Amino acid sequence: MNDSWSTFLALVKAGLWEQEACLPAPPDADGWEQIRSFAREQAVQGLLLRGISHLSARQLPPPAWRMRLMQEVDDIVRTNARMAQVEAALLEQFRADGTEVLVIKGSRLARFYAHPETRSSGDIDLYVPHFQRALDLFPQASPTPDGSALVAVDGVTIDLHRRYYDLHVPQDRLPAPGSVCGELLLTGAHIMKHAVGVGVGLKQLCDMAIGLDRCWGSYQPGELEQAVRRSGMGRFWPLLCSLLVQELGLAPEKCGPSFREVNPAPLMRIVRRGGNFGTAHPARRQAVQKGGRHSKLSTALAFAARLPFSLWYAPKETSSTIAELVKGN
Repeated sequence: MNDSWSTFLALVKAGLWEQEACLPAPPDADGWEQIRSFAREQAVQGLLLRGISHLSARQLPPPAWRMRLMQEVDDIVRTNARMAQVEAALLEQFRADGTEVLVIKGSRLARFYAHPETRSSGDIDLYVPHFQRALDLFPQASPTPDGSALVAVDGVTIDLHRRYYDLHVPQDRLPAPGSVCGELLLTGAHIMKHAVGVGVGLKQLCDMAIGLDRCWGSYQPGELEQAVRRSGMGRFWPLLCSLLVQELGLAPEKCGPSFREVNPAPLMRIVRRGGNFGTAHPARRQAVQKGGRHSKLSTALAFAARLPFSLWYAPKETSSTIAELVKGN
């Protein structure tokens, strides 16, 4: 692990917990540029900016560098404000139609942060139990490989989900949608699916860490552990939590009473190589720049390419997802 990455992680951790940051030695100009590049790839510019705010004056990066990062974060804040307006209008539209809907993932998780407006957002995820009602409201929505549907509203992508958990287990065996344990399990499952697929970045791991920390005490620890076992994440959960503890500073007790640390290196390699949803990988970056999305077959191939990691940490999900995607293609 090079010095720039170590410094980057230290600053993100300081921003995540709003705590003092002290670097062994400030990076040179090239090192600071590499750190900003890491932040873009991992979609944590806001946390990097917060981390820098906790440095002493003698360790601060050059003013011009700080201004460029501040501009990136300002763009995120503006985007989030526009997305919040679209989300509010959407929820009102569903209410007027009498259709039950839950906001999930990104914009829900942002509330755990000290500065939620600086969390980078991609799209708006909505869980709609009566999925056909959503399609009736948005007939222009297009299907996705995982069975959800996408629709653009005022330039913002809306992801409509027919299932709360994107897991191949009976949903009635898992916590109720929208519950505290349900939201934490959903966040972990989302990380697992992307880790064994196209890739996952530090932003999602920070979401998990801050969620476990902020929700601690609002549920019975054994309740979440039972949900993890039922979900099929029994092998992946210790790996995920070990990374959160060792690299992001989460208190070990927040991972559950039975948690035992393991080596998080296999997951960290995926985070470093792929970045936010794999977009740091050259092939994935090229596809995104062209405006393309993964087809069902290419998504299945992404799962297969992650072997043997995926078959060890998520055997049922890997085999079920590949079979589902290939059949659907």
